[in-house]
Amino acid sequence: MKGQKVREITGETRLEPGVTLIETPGHTRGHISVLVETAGGMVCIGGDAVSDAGAVGRGTPALIFWSEDEARASVQKVLAATNVVYPGHDRPFIISASGEIQYLTDTPTIKFTGILDYDGSTFSIDVALAPNRGTTVHPDARSRVAAG
Repeated sequence: MKGQKVREITGETRLEPGVTLIETPGHTRGHISVLVETAGGMVCIGGDAVSDAGAVGRGTPALIFWSEDEARASVQKVLAATNVVYPGHDRPFIISASGEIQYLTDTPTIKFTGILDYDGSTFSIDVALAPNRGTTVHPDARSRVAAG
């Protein structure tokens, strides 16, 4: 992180017009998601708070390491903010008015490309998406409420 501008955040934080960070703990302690205002409406980059489209029906992400209660609340928080989700481990999807999941792409992989350093070194990763699965809750995360 040397040479980088780092700012610690808590709660809902507006990074710039149209981009807001929201706390979505549960999968892990301190997890955040990003809400982005687009021409088509609000979109959530949910990460592991909404791991896959199955989280909508389950009400939880696929894996919970921190708090089952907080994980459920975070899924509801995301769904209250938008019906368009870019999950951590699935294709982006929209939730129709009837509650059905409609994928925004048929492509079963996601490609991430970025710059690693100031010298311009780049990286590219193709991520294959596993089929939706049930929820796995670490035994220590069952109904845990975060202290303070």
